[in-house]
Amino acid sequence: YEIDAEGCLTFINRRGRALLGITETAQVRPHLSDILEGEDLDRALQRLRRMIAGETPLDGMEFTARLAGGRRIPVMCFATPIMRAGEIVGERGVVIDLTEVKRTQERLAGSERRYRSLVDAMGDGLVTIDLHGNLTFVNQALADMVERDLDDLVGQNMCDLLDDENAAIVSDRLGARAGGAPSGSYEITVRLESGARATLLITATALRDEHGEAIGSLGVVKNITEQRAREEQLRLTNARLQLMNQLTQRLNAGDSIEEIIATGVDGLRDILRLDEAFVLMRGADGTAHDLLSLTHASTAPEQRTPRNQALLRRMEGMTVMLDAASPLAQVYEPPEDLEVRGVEAAAEAVSRLRLVGRSSLSAGLAAGVRANDIGYIFTTPLVRGERAIGSLSLARQGDVPLTDDEKDVVRTFAEQLAIILDRACAEQELVRLNQFLQGIIDSVAIWFTVVDENGELVIWNRAAEEISGYSRAELGGADDLMQRLYPDDALRDEVYDHVARTQHDDADAEVFEAAIRRKDGSSRTVMWYLRRIGQHAPNSFGGLIVVGND
Repeated sequence: YEIDAEGCLTFINRRGRALLGITETAQVRPHLSDILEGEDLDRALQRLRRMIAGETPLDGMEFTARLAGGRRIPVMCFATPIMRAGEIVGERGVVIDLTEVKRTQERLAGSERRYRSLVDAMGDGLVTIDLHGNLTFVNQALADMVERDLDDLVGQNMCDLLDDENAAIVSDRLGARAGGAPSGSYEITVRLESGARATLLITATALRDEHGEAIGSLGVVKNITEQRAREEQLRLTNARLQLMNQLTQRLNAGDSIEEIIATGVDGLRDILRLDEAFVLMRGADGTAHDLLSLTHASTAPEQRTPRNQALLRRMEGMTVMLDAASPLAQVYEPPEDLEVRGVEAAAEAVSRLRLVGRSSLSAGLAAGVRANDIGYIFTTPLVRGERAIGSLSLARQGDVPLTDDEKDVVRTFAEQLAIILDRACAEQELVRLNQFLQGIIDSVAIWFTVVDENGELVIWNRAAEEISGYSRAELGGADDLMQRLYPDDALRDEVYDHVARTQHDDADAEVFEAAIRRKDGSSRTVMWYLRRIGQHAPNSFGGLIVVGND
């Protein structure tokens, strides 16, 4: 076609005339306004004016052309100026029918929409990444997983969305994939917009061009946060049960309270992967119950620097005043948890501890918190009845709080530890009382022996040893003792008769006098007092208290 400076068609080829319905003999010259409408007409006239003014548009322009019968088709128009006698008098160009192109594009767009719909409906995330780590494609499922807008993700670098540790994992995997490594799976942790963290399992395979060269990576992403949470909950539960069994075994073995606390608290610290652990115990009722004694303090192996070890030595024997101004007041009155977040908040909290006789140590504790970057402390009470008998404090580097499941583990452990400590204290008190009673028994000048239901000598005091001449280690039991003290059968049977009479309901005690044969062969006359403390089988001892006066 050719157009003059007024926008009238001065030439059009056969195909153009057929489309526009113009016969070869027609005298009317169509104007651009007969073919184009609205904005398309304005753009076509503007290009014509620019062409007349000397500009040469290099790019084609797309229009919608109105054909004979009112049908409209998309066209692409490429034009150059018409020169006559050195003057631009119009434009000459070609028009390409885009109808089939548009139909193909629509089919492709529909196919792409269907593909996108399938990809978005697959549930798992889908991502493509180039060799530099830039996201070139992300489906809606993945955008939802990381709580980000789909349009904001495409074009971003994967490593910019991750912390240093997880970014290094992705970079290493991309490098391996580019180097020909086979497909594989790996896990990363992503911090979400809400502040929570999600664990993602990525199964990746290399993307290659037609020459087989790696151009990026395709990853299928599955959110396994809940699965890992369930696994972690199971791990914590099993570890706690194993730890409590270990503490019970130590208690039954007679270990000290200090050993039980150290085993339990250090075990819990390792289970939760924490850095520091401390136990303070309160004075008993009727004593200095407003004072807390540091019973245990420890750090994780990687934190045992010379500085920290020196600080732990300074803390040995530390006593803390418990009053309303203490940061621990809310832990004890009434018993409840205390959570401190942030390095400065933690340093300020420990600096407010009122240390008895060691005021200068408070500053050292605060300095230790800052030096070790302790940004989280969780303290829970050790409760028996309604009274807090102590507290357990756990700390870690950075402001990384315990999860709800981890807090539940700590609380449950604290409850069970308090029960074990209460039992251990009671058993230690019982041992002390037994030792006290044994001292009394050994100090009296009369024979005192206790025989159990199996005929074993449970108590054999010093006076019994002196009167008989036999040590407890030399005697096998009550029957062996009778053989030694009464070698005469008739006398021994008589003594057995006295023992048998103690088993009658109406005569549970017996008093008699009899001569015994000592170890050295000499004789002693002893006034015996026998009292039943339980039933026994015929011709056997059991449940008997024996008191003898020489």
